[in-house]
Amino acid sequence: MSVRVFERLKEIIRSELFDEPHQSPSLSRAKTLESVTNELKLDLGRLIAERYHVEKILRSEQPDLSDLDAKASKALELGREDLAKAALSKKVDLRAQRQSLIEDRDDLDAQIDGLERALRSLSAPDQSEAGLRRQLEELDTLLSQMGPPRRKDE
Repeated sequence: MSVRVFERLKEIIRSELFDEPHQSPSLSRAKTLESVTNELKLDLGRLIAERYHVEKILRSEQPDLSDLDAKASKALELGREDLAKAALSKKVDLRAQRQSLIEDRDDLDAQIDGLERALRSLSAPDQSEAGLRRQLEELDTLLSQMGPPRRKDE
């Protein structure tokens, strides 16, 4: 999601550092930076909404796993090993789903933090060559922390 925006921002900064000057580089760069900033804000909003959704699921779906243990014990007492296995299997599945949601939430937190840092960096851009190089390094760091973009079905 934000990875392509960061890549585009890196291209803008690189062109400012290494390309020949355009007719009005600061105006062109300002419009492009405004466009990128707007995209980052939209991505940030989407990530915050997604994190809220994941957090809501985590809060609402807190099954009592001890109930499943009790059901499995009762099933064994009644000689229904198949029901006991089903209850324990469900317990394992619920734990795995919950762990996956926790990992998703942590990943979203990291992405939100990265976008917020990028937006702070862009809000007071340093036009000097050293400032541009520093922004480029920050973007490289953010991109390496984010890793490759994940698909929804993963």
